[in-house]
Amino acid sequence: MRFALVLAVAPAIAIVFDQSASMTSEKWNEGLNQALSLVVEAPLEDAWLKVWGFDEGARVWPYGWARLPSKEVRDNVVKWLEETGTGGSTDPRPAISKVLREDKHPLAVVVVTDGMFDVAALHSRVEVLQSQRRHRAKISVVLVGDATEQDKVTLRKFTDRNEGWLISRD
Repeated sequence: MRFALVLAVAPAIAIVFDQSASMTSEKWNEGLNQALSLVVEAPLEDAWLKVWGFDEGARVWPYGWARLPSKEVRDNVVKWLEETGTGGSTDPRPAISKVLREDKHPLAVVVVTDGMFDVAALHSRVEVLQSQRRHRAKISVVLVGDATEQDKVTLRKFTDRNEGWLISRD
């Protein structure tokens, strides 16, 4: 519920979805269901949603910023993620860089990932980009699959510094 409150105070929500090869179909489905349920269950009125995918590069879905709540938007997210599929290595920096350059304030970012990437490199890039924004984005992570305790600790520090939440299997 606390995570829903982070989303509720931000009129703009960006989902950044890990589409790398390490995202097995089980992780992919878990991540998709988690992300969509968080957005659907959050107390959203007149919010906007945009979705990015990442492997070693960034993809943005072709619908731009879409108005929530909307079943059509939810269906478009699922369709686009299924069509673009998974593959490649994992580097969320290009996608998150694009998200943090968006001129939406306040902004909540939800990263859906299995955590198999260099979090320290991501943190350094995010700190630079956050310093350039008028208002810091709140960045949360939905961690799918069986991450190590060290991954969870590292990602929890990252989300704490970005005023977000870590959602994982605990």
